[in-house]
Amino acid sequence: MRCTRLSFAVAALAAAACADPVGAPLTAPVTIMAGQDAGSPQNFQTHLAGDNEVPSRETLAQGNAKFQLSKDGETMEYTVIASNIDNAFMSHIHLGAPGANGGIVVWLQPTVPNAVPAPETQTRHDGIFGKGSFTSANFVGALAGKSMADLVAQIRAGNAYVNVHTRNLAIPASQLEVGNFPGGEVRGQIDHGNGM
Repeated sequence: MRCTRLSFAVAALAAAACADPVGAPLTAPVTIMAGQDAGSPQNFQTHLAGDNEVPSRETLAQGNAKFQLSKDGETMEYTVIASNIDNAFMSHIHLGAPGANGGIVVWLQPTVPNAVPAPETQTRHDGIFGKGSFTSANFVGALAGKSMADLVAQIRAGNAYVNVHTRNLAIPASQLEVGNFPGGEVRGQIDHGNGM
């Protein structure tokens, strides 16, 4: 009996707290909005692993790529991390579904397209491999001349991935092994969720 009276008292206090100054309860409908606030940045990320490459790579290397779209939707900031990897020399965003290879649309490291690996890249790497920002002016391949919204749409559809390429200059490019995967050693589809 005492518990019932206590429940009624709590309910009465809650109703009073939600009443207007005259004492009438508020009855206006409450609308819960889902989705992304157009004025806030959007975040994307991926984990990079050899198993995600096509074909898969037997390697202990791995990494992570993080992206943040500016509030105005025009600039994407990024950080590419690669660890336990030898001879890394390039990283890109490609368009392609999981299990399929696609063309380069954004150069992340180096930022200049078609750069040739330099001798100093012939080392083990652990940590940030590329960091910066890009706009639609940096798009190449299938996205050349398109907008940042087009890239974001591809990310949200699961059709964009990041990979890190390796090249051992002491052996032929065709001799595929750890530290010599010119087509990509680690890869990950960019997650279209908003969390980091």
